[in-house]
Amino acid sequence: MRNRVAAQTARDRKKLRMDELEVVVNKLQEERKRLASENQLLRRKQSSLEEENKQLRGLVGRDESPRSAVPFGVPLPQDALSNLFLLTMATLLCLLKPCNPSQRTSTKCSSLLQR
Repeated sequence: MRNRVAAQTARDRKKLRMDELEVVVNKLQEERKRLASENQLLRRKQSSLEEENKQLRGLVGRDESPRSAVPFGVPLPQDALSNLFLLTMATLLCLLKPCNPSQRTSTKCSSLLQR
């Protein structure tokens, strides 16, 4: 009789552990799906930023490919380079460290972008 009770207790513990593991597996599968989706979004964003970077490099004459917006070796006026640099840096700062909602209308990002 004791052996049967012990066997039933062991089966019950095993079933409980399997149920717990199924919950963990389901959570991990959901997390994997979420991360895969986030990964895909970030890859598209990276591709977009790489394209934008390529275009901006073309504007400042650093892209040596024949499709650059400004022919290589033709210098831009200094104030145009300065404005382009400031705009690029302001854009990158706002992309990398988003402003707080309270700052969106304040001077931090908007003043940088207006220059």
